[in-house]
Amino acid sequence: MIGCSGLPRNNAGATAIEFACIAGILALMTLGVIDYGRAFWYRMEVQNAAQAGADWAQYNAFNCGISSCSGGVPSGLQTAILYATNLPSGAISFSVAASSGNSTCGCPNGSGGMTTPVQCGASCSIGGTATGYATVTVSYNYTPFFPRWPGLGQVITLTGSATAICEGGQTC
Repeated sequence: MIGCSGLPRNNAGATAIEFACIAGILALMTLGVIDYGRAFWYRMEVQNAAQAGADWAQYNAFNCGISSCSGGVPSGLQTAILYATNLPSGAISFSVAASSGNSTCGCPNGSGGMTTPVQCGASCSIGGTATGYATVTVSYNYTPFFPRWPGLGQVITLTGSATAICEGGQTC
């Protein structure tokens, strides 16, 4: 085919050049989606670990006098948290805030949390009586594949929290 200038045109290789121009951008976008997916997955793992810890606290006496404790946390609760996730055991941290004594019970607040402190056995504003509770918080420091993504830091702390009412209205 002869163009307007009278010179023959050759389109061979044009597609390869266009692909080369776009390939880098597509690769970067794909890596970003993968990295975001990993962060989302780890966030679910952290939340599942917190829920497993709260479930354990709900059905077991949270008493360091009865079960062995490390740092004020019963070993069974630690095990429940660690077994609920595929994250390395040394990479996650957790804390537990449990009611103790007669003055640290709580009432449900209607949004999945607890209002505290309330006298144990007192009537709650939304019905029922104040009972013991445990809140388990789990954290994991996530490092992206490429820690220089715009708007992100070197390490992102992912946190999950779950609150459970202790079985039988007891303090945990």
